[in-house]
Amino acid sequence: MEEQELRELVGRRIRAERRACGFERLEDFANRIGMDTSNLSRIEQGKRGIDSVTLMRIAEALDVRMDALFDRERDEVVAFARTGSGGRDQVVDWALDLLTDMEFAEAEVNRHGW
Repeated sequence: MEEQELRELVGRRIRAERRACGFERLEDFANRIGMDTSNLSRIEQGKRGIDSVTLMRIAEALDVRMDALFDRERDEVVAFARTGSGGRDQVVDWALDLLTDMEFAEAEVNRHGW
């Protein structure tokens, strides 16, 4: 992936997650992470690179893993990568429980010939 393409991808993800977290106003989120609004705007537009410390602050404020902001295979909003309560771990546990229940149900159907 080219550097510019990566900047644009990360910027789009940051913007989508910011909005999904309820930060409609760029200024509100910039204040939360201690960044100048114009710099954050340029990051979201893919016009400015981002250092690892700033990326970490942004990811923590958005409650996502840093690497989720780079994943091209994800949807625009990376909600399943969230790290806090009700986040990724809880979703994974729920999905595994659901699959286990489905396997049990299938086994019962086969056992009873339903």
